[in-house]
Amino acid sequence: MKKIEEAQKDFEVLPLLKEGSQLFGVLKKAIKDSRKLNKESVKKHNIDIILAVTAMVENCILVSADSIYVEIQRLNSKLILENWLKKNGKK
Repeated sequence: MKKIEEAQKDFEVLPLLKEGSQLFGVLKKAIKDSRKLNKESVKKHNIDIILAVTAMVENCILVSADSIYVEIQRLNSKLILENWLKKNGKK
């Protein structure tokens, strides 16, 4: 627990603003529809969608190699995505 508390000192926790909560709903439905997921299956993507929405609302770059963010970026081009595992950094 102490290591977690130490790590938290290096990061700012951003709240999910009203704009973000509305965008969360829109993106969650879009992912549910595009992947033809049921209500339970789409829940496993909640954290991914929250991270993407927070990055969009706060005008931040999301660094990830997770393919769901590529899909979210196709659904909303406001998401700025970088993959540091790729040679040129951009996905």
